[in-house]
Amino acid sequence: MARQIPEWLRKAPKTSPAGWLENISAQSPEPLTIAWAYRPHTYTGRPEGLDVLAPTWFYVEGTAEKPELKTIAQLGESCDFAQFVSQAHADGLKIWGTAVSMTPELSAALVHSQEHTAAFAAQLAQYVTDYQLDGVNFDFENMDPDDKLLYSDFIAQCRAALPEGTVLSVCTNIRMRNPDPNNFWQCYDHETLAQHADYLCVMAYDQNGSFSQEDGPVASLEWVDASLQTLLEVVPSDKVLLGVPFYGRDYTYTQQGGEYLPAWKTDSKMTVPVYDRHIQRLLEEGSYQDLRGNTVTVSQWNAQGTWMEPEAARYYEFVDTDNNLHKMWFDDGQALSLKSKLARRYHLAGSAVWEYAYASDSLWQGLAQGYTLYTPGGAQVAALQDLLDQAQQLQWFSAQGNWMGTSADAPAALRQALNTAGYNAQKDEMTPGEYLLLTAGDGTEYRIDFADDVLWPDAALGEKLGLADGQIELVPGSLRAQVAPLFAK
Repeated sequence: MARQIPEWLRKAPKTSPAGWLENISAQSPEPLTIAWAYRPHTYTGRPEGLDVLAPTWFYVEGTAEKPELKTIAQLGESCDFAQFVSQAHADGLKIWGTAVSMTPELSAALVHSQEHTAAFAAQLAQYVTDYQLDGVNFDFENMDPDDKLLYSDFIAQCRAALPEGTVLSVCTNIRMRNPDPNNFWQCYDHETLAQHADYLCVMAYDQNGSFSQEDGPVASLEWVDASLQTLLEVVPSDKVLLGVPFYGRDYTYTQQGGEYLPAWKTDSKMTVPVYDRHIQRLLEEGSYQDLRGNTVTVSQWNAQGTWMEPEAARYYEFVDTDNNLHKMWFDDGQALSLKSKLARRYHLAGSAVWEYAYASDSLWQGLAQGYTLYTPGGAQVAALQDLLDQAQQLQWFSAQGNWMGTSADAPAALRQALNTAGYNAQKDEMTPGEYLLLTAGDGTEYRIDFADDVLWPDAALGEKLGLADGQIELVPGSLRAQVAPLFAK
């Protein structure tokens, strides 16, 4: 039976494009970090900071007349799902089984047929029960944008069939404002999906690739930031898991007529994904084997991990021994920490990593660092209280502990206040973003971060947080609880 678009979808209210601030939750959730694992057969352990593993175990196969949800075991790969889940649970790790469909015809057959949807949902629910899964993740891509509302209803039907308490998450691309029926990135209706999913895993990567006009990062910080604001126009922030890349790209240029031309524009195989282990091998040994199986050896370095602004990514450039020019863009731990800071800043649910097998300790650490709230000890709290008391006496702050100026002159004014109060304050130039490293009289050091915890550059958000016009919050909520006497004045 063909499915019709139900009334709840036809009448779904659309949030005003000006209202992305309204969709930021009042409280920042405890961040959740998930990672997809591509067709894993055996459990290999839990990296520090990982909460959920989402193995791609289930695939839509068959024909348009009979689409079926198959496990990788049914597709010829050996995997003891129950044992895998049991071992993960023993490590405190949750497992969300991921159902994948990359074939437009099969996805269309599912969402257009009530019968096929019911069979799919029943089979998925059975897998959840059989393997004791904590949740499910849907990774349906390359769908017809005309089917986006039917896909939302498909998700709603699956939600109803799952055992109670099963977490349901849905992968989506970033949201785009300008409708284009030929753009498969627009095959999701984020607002209606969010009504029936616990989380949307927004794949905020692949900004650049073989399809691009120029080489560039997988996910520049400015692009991710703008994409989040567009998404938050229609989706509550605490339903969003920010997709982050544990990979970069190597763009190959070949020499023709005395100049290097982008070979990757005519041959997509000349754009190769690179992982942290490839980068480290290049830096340490001067060569690596790429994913095509070719050995690439450096003849001359032009850039060895230059930090690029405003992209907020690492850039590598070298000529190989075959006289090809390589331009590599990669998100290292520092780049990932800035993305998780964005997730914290927007009060998102957390992060979703593609992909588990590409990871390294430095990438996990960088991602976790952005979520780490600065929590000073007792001596530091006392020093901060003393600092703010003195600054308040110097009339740099209001009685509520808020800076009485604007975001533009706050850093300079705070430095002046600190120096006048006898504190040594210096701007750290090593890390992107404005922050001050403070040294109290007893030698205790702590920092005030203008980019994240302390000063938010968006005046509208300041208003949302209850600050008067022209005021910027100086102390993060996590710290306010420790200096409550100051703010009780």
